[in-house]
Amino acid sequence: HTDFGIFTFLFIDDVARESSVGLQIKHPGGDGGDPHWQDVTFDKDSLNWIQKDATAALVVNTGALMARWTNDVWTATAHRVIVSPQAFSSHRYSIAMFLDPDKETVVSVHDKFVPEGEEPRYGDIRSLDYLMMKLREAQGVKQGS
Repeated sequence: HTDFGIFTFLFIDDVARESSVGLQIKHPGGDGGDPHWQDVTFDKDSLNWIQKDATAALVVNTGALMARWTNDVWTATAHRVIVSPQAFSSHRYSIAMFLDPDKETVVSVHDKFVPEGEEPRYGDIRSLDYLMMKLREAQGVKQGS
């Protein structure tokens, strides 16, 4: 799935013990490659970026609203969590924070992301109306119902 909003911040508690096992993002392919699911991993090189005494990490996913605001220049990160045998061997604690604009904010494609001579892919919409539209889609309710 992709998240509805602008960004999702996912705080993972213990990357050194692979508590992110099971978290995957969908790689879009590109350059002729097929889309595929890819594990989110923190290898030794990645861990060098984290303070020596810290074990937590922050994963940032872009959401569908950011894709809309940027005319799909920035895409929403498709992600999932699968249960793997490794996940049973340790506890996993993650905290997600979803970033969305105020409900009255009008979301419109920024001009910077519309090529000259083209129209934006999306019309203007109030943030609350957008959220309600996405919730209806997730529940299988057709527009206008």
